[in-house]
Amino acid sequence: MEGLRARHKHRTRIALRDAALRRFIRDGFEATTVDDIAADVDVSTRTFFRYFTTKDAVIITPYVDLFASWESIVRSAPAGTALIDTLRQASHSVTDAYEREPDFWDRHHQAVTTDPIIGMRMLQTQARLQQSATSALGDLLALDPRHDLRPQILAAACMAGVAAAIAHWYAGGRQADRRTLVDAAYEEVAKAGELLHQPIPEHHHGV
Repeated sequence: MEGLRARHKHRTRIALRDAALRRFIRDGFEATTVDDIAADVDVSTRTFFRYFTTKDAVIITPYVDLFASWESIVRSAPAGTALIDTLRQASHSVTDAYEREPDFWDRHHQAVTTDPIIGMRMLQTQARLQQSATSALGDLLALDPRHDLRPQILAAACMAGVAAAIAHWYAGGRQADRRTLVDAAYEEVAKAGELLHQPIPEHHHGV
């Protein structure tokens, strides 16, 4: 019975999540009500709030859960491991989740990039998670972010690099391997740092 109940709860959660995304994309976040979402799944509004604390949690919670996986891998990295290898592994856990549910994450991406309210909520969430990433990297590297800027810079660079890789994947018609793009993004982060010590080219004006 417990297994049956758990499967039913999982199906209900997925149905509510998918119904909400369909509504957000079709009608917009602001115009969509929790009553609308619940009605699409033929459950009560009260049932919706058993699964999601707020309407925007449908978008935010899955993303936060992905970050929790990323953070767990970073925090549990064994001593002596190259940092870039740890960050790649952590980010692969994110891209693997995308591969397991491509339809959901495609709709998630569409909602975030087309609805300004959802986009703003995601930016706020990402800023909060960047602070958590800063803390995780500080602990991993034995650096205090209150006095050392490097964990925060690394956290920002990592999140920006992965976001750029995913954006590149979508822009390229979703043809490339996401893992490969993420790996390349980390290499580019390392190369970007090297630019700080290079002179600006003479021909940069008017390019």
